Amino acid sequence: MRTYAARIKDGVVTQVIVGDAGWAADRLGGVWLNSPTKVGVGWVQFEGGLRPPAPFPSWVWADGWQPPVPQTDPDTIWDEPTLSWVPAPDML
Repeated sequence: MRTYAARIKDGVVTQVIVGDAGWAADRLGGVWLNSPTKVGVGWVQFEGGLRPPAPFPSWVWADGWQPPVPQTDPDTIWDEPTLSWVPAPDML
């Protein structure tokens, strides 16, 4: 099983390697955390580990990012200024 190490600066992942956080800190410097799963640059640190950044400021974490209003129509996109789902623009 692979182990991932994430470099953390100001609570945000700035670099990820396959390897151990101790090894990375010794050789590359900085603050590193081990992660049993892949993480990405831009992920944020929280009390339970690391998670991707929120797609919008109004969304809350509940085993994944959740909008304040559930999406009932799959042909809509989130509109942050109105905090609502709006029809998706026609892409054709």
